[in-house]
Amino acid sequence: MQKIKDQVFNLSNATSFVKDLRNYEIKKILSETSLRAYLSERYQIENLSKIKTTFMWKSLKELQIKPVDWVHYSPIMLTLQEDPDREAAMEHCLTLVHDEIFASIKHLL
Repeated sequence: MQKIKDQVFNLSNATSFVKDLRNYEIKKILSETSLRAYLSERYQIENLSKIKTTFMWKSLKELQIKPVDWVHYSPIMLTLQEDPDREAAMEHCLTLVHDEIFASIKHLL
C-alpha cells in the first residue's frame, strides 16, 4: 500500500488500482471458510448451504473479470487523482470494493 500512496495517479492508474484492490479482496474470500467468516463478521450472515457458497464463488469469480464500474467508483477515481490524503481515499475505496462484492452475492442469500 505504501507504493500506492506515493504514486501520481492518472485515470489509468486509478482504474488499475481499483481493479487490483477489488481482485485482491475477492481472492482473500475464495475459500469456503474464508467466505463464511467474511459474511459472518461483516454482515452477521450464518448458516450458508454448500450450494449457496458455490454460486457465490462463481459470482465473485465473474466479478474479478468484469471491468471497473465507473459509476460506482467515480468519486474515488477523482479523489485518488487530486487528494493529497491518499490513505483516506484508499479506505473509502476499500469500502466501495466491499459494497460491490456484497452487491454481487446478496441475491444468493
